[in-house]
Amino acid sequence: MWYDQFTSTDWVRDSIADAYRVKALRARKDIRGRIKALFDGSQGWILSALVGFITATIAYAVDVSEAPVFDWKDGYCAKGFFLSEKVCLMRTHAWPDTNLTIAMLRRR
Repeated sequence: MWYDQFTSTDWVRDSIADAYRVKALRARKDIRGRIKALFDGSQGWILSALVGFITATIAYAVDVSEAPVFDWKDGYCAKGFFLSEKVCLMRTHAWPDTNLTIAMLRRR
């Protein structure tokens, strides 16, 4: 239902229109009608799951990027600017004899 500006919402009319819409969906007994009714009933869950997934993805990105960004004030890792100071120093001590020199480059 679309409302123009300066019009009030008629909740009773909307409720009746929605009841007719749901009745028409449930009246269809073919496979297409059942799929439409199933999708109509699950739209709220799909939207909630999508919003939750997007929120979790953003929270994960903030959580993972917080340590390296915070450590940039001291310098950055020579072989991976995205590594935190702790991970950078841990890799330096884990493989001291390799060509993979990962050391924090300090700003001066």
